[in-house]
Amino acid sequence: MGKTNAKIPFQYLSILLILAGISGAVLLLFSDTFQLVSNDSDIVNTVGLEEVVQNEDVFSASLLLAQEYCQGIDIEQANKTFDKIADELKVRIDGVDEPNKVVSIINDYLFVECQIQPDGSKVIDRLLVDKVLENKKGNCVGLSILYLALAERLDLPVFMKSVPSHVYLCYDDGFTRLNIETTMKGFICPDSYYSYHFPFPAEHQTINKLSKREVLGLFLSNLGAYSIQDTNALALHKKALTLFPGSAQINANTGLALCKLNELKKAKTYLIKAIKLDPTSWQGYLGIGNLYYESGDYKRASEAYVKSIDLLHRSVKILRCVLGLPEKERLNTLAREVLQSRDVPHEDLVGFGIGLFQQEEYELSNKFFGRALEVRPKGLGVYAYCAMTSFHLGHYEKARKYAQIADEGGGEIRAYSPAFFISTIADCYMKLGQSHAFLRKYELAFNEINKAIEIGGSNSQFFCAMAGTYLLKGDKVEANKFYKKAMALDPSNKWIQEQISKLSE
Repeated sequence: MGKTNAKIPFQYLSILLILAGISGAVLLLFSDTFQLVSNDSDIVNTVGLEEVVQNEDVFSASLLLAQEYCQGIDIEQANKTFDKIADELKVRIDGVDEPNKVVSIINDYLFVECQIQPDGSKVIDRLLVDKVLENKKGNCVGLSILYLALAERLDLPVFMKSVPSHVYLCYDDGFTRLNIETTMKGFICPDSYYSYHFPFPAEHQTINKLSKREVLGLFLSNLGAYSIQDTNALALHKKALTLFPGSAQINANTGLALCKLNELKKAKTYLIKAIKLDPTSWQGYLGIGNLYYESGDYKRASEAYVKSIDLLHRSVKILRCVLGLPEKERLNTLAREVLQSRDVPHEDLVGFGIGLFQQEEYELSNKFFGRALEVRPKGLGVYAYCAMTSFHLGHYEKARKYAQIADEGGGEIRAYSPAFFISTIADCYMKLGQSHAFLRKYELAFNEINKAIEIGGSNSQFFCAMAGTYLLKGDKVEANKFYKKAMALDPSNKWIQEQISKLSE
């Protein structure tokens, strides 16, 4: 049976938003990508790493660490812009003692006057602070590092905290503690918000403040997740580990990077550690599943794939970042009333769609996104939402179509797009099916591979997996049919040609 390597994901598509009541600003999920420099060396160069971490502030350190891997970073200009913002804020908060007021002043200046917008796009220019200032858009890591750097310059007791797939800030002077959510323009969130929306292991219920080293470690690992070059990604994740060895996400990212370079024995150590640190890490289970599969332990591989698929499906619920929405029943009633109206603003249509999506009302949500596309057909972010709602409704062909449209305008980085999510989960089902086949559970194998085809569409790898299952079952006629289907999609594949020739003989 031919083995096909599943694509290794880093993290599921982030869906972040801001809603004031029902209407709100829609976060575009895609934008032009900031190009990463190619580097073929697998040697991790840590020269100067400690010096930068110890001697530079968070703002400068993040850019200096990224400079080796990214083009176009103008540190001098970035520092000028940053200094101007810091100096202005210093004047505004001078003499203000109340923490809530201080945070409010910073929020108003950054998000209202400077018009910096939260944007969940997983592209480089949403991560690097110089680009956040230049483009006035940032994701949770980019915005939080910028906010943290300003707090450091202003000598404010603000710290970063992390939960699965997300970071946020906390103002804590020993008397007052405020959770600052940068993806909601500095909105103050209670602890219960994070424990509900971002479930993490029970032993980690007390979320520790991250040190400067750990903040920069998370930054480097995020930078590695965007890297097109596998060797660059591994180097960045390993550097990140030297700064933050206790991070489940960084350990998972390092393990998956090693898997892509076929260094499976090394990968296992990191993946196991990631799962121990965070039992909800679907990346860790997927990596472990691939390792078991490659070693021939198909029983354990199938168990790991089942766990990964379950966590992958549930991961969308971790990203239900909505505050200020009406109760579900009221929201549904309002939504149905709005659908009866003809002249509804595009922003309101998308706002309702997102709110309903977060409450898992996928059918109604899909109607709003459809109406939004009628009003503004070129909204790439809306196509991404259409892809995800269609996926949850089981309309996989539509989901793939919408995902492709969103992907075509999303730049070069695909690691967080709807298309990547759909193909990743389809690959998981394929590998699960192959594992069942080697365990002689043929009907289960056929079901899982058919699910992969249903979700991912016609794919030579899926057809080869089906052919291999029929071969193991002893049905060469059906095996030959599926190899020919695979050949039609990938006519230059010599391995498939060889399989067809063997069966013809």
